[in-house]
Amino acid sequence: MSTAELTLTAKTSSPETSVAFLRQEFLRVLKSRPAALVIAAVVYSMVALPFLLAKPHEEILVALQNWFGASHLDFRLFLFVWFDMVMNKISILIGAVLASGIITDERSKGLLDLYLSKPLSPRRYFLMKLAAVLAVVLVIYGAAMLVGTIRFSASVKGFDTGVFLLLASVHLLVALFSAVFAATLAVFFRHKLSAMLTTVVVLSILVGCAFLGFYDPRFQTISLLNPFYHAIVLIGSIDAVAPLDVVKPMLWLVGFNVVTAIVGARRAATLGQKD
Repeated sequence: MSTAELTLTAKTSSPETSVAFLRQEFLRVLKSRPAALVIAAVVYSMVALPFLLAKPHEEILVALQNWFGASHLDFRLFLFVWFDMVMNKISILIGAVLASGIITDERSKGLLDLYLSKPLSPRRYFLMKLAAVLAVVLVIYGAAMLVGTIRFSASVKGFDTGVFLLLASVHLLVALFSAVFAATLAVFFRHKLSAMLTTVVVLSILVGCAFLGFYDPRFQTISLLNPFYHAIVLIGSIDAVAPLDVVKPMLWLVGFNVVTAIVGARRAATLGQKD
């Protein structure tokens, strides 16, 4: 290898270049149409939610009383609708549109060999693309938490800012998981559409089973394997929820994220030999 090639390799692999790539990718994702779609869905939900809560279905109120008791029913209804019916669904959208294109976009465009020929390893390329998506999710979700606190404190009866922020902090991790899961799943597919559809199906099943442990206590153990269960489990204990109570579900969700990202990175590392 020539001196110029050595210099280029060192420069491309340097921390400064990695940070520049991460920043560029973050701005690209943030300004993309998929990100605009996610933001629009969050804004629409914030505007529409108080009107949906004004006349709740009686069946939902009865179910909430059976699961959680009658105390703070208005606030529990809000938490149930916001986190399960709104943010869980938006989490599916986040995974499908923001992360399902990692690696699969390059494959579908025939550019993967070009990227794999660069000094940036497939593993690092995957992780940095994923990190940029996660940073965008953090920005969008963080803004939703802050704006939601202002919006809902004035329109939701019995709204508790502290409880809302605690539960939202936990739920943020499942939104990140949706992106990590979608990105990891994507490296096992050659086409983005296949990755997106599989992501939507799997995440929809997990979301649909999120309250399984509440429906029937016999399923609480198996529910521990569902990240979305940990994201909403604290709704059942808002009467006495404290900051320390979020540690356990957060640790579960951090574990899901780390393990899934490791699987994706290892799969990405093999692409040079398999593609």
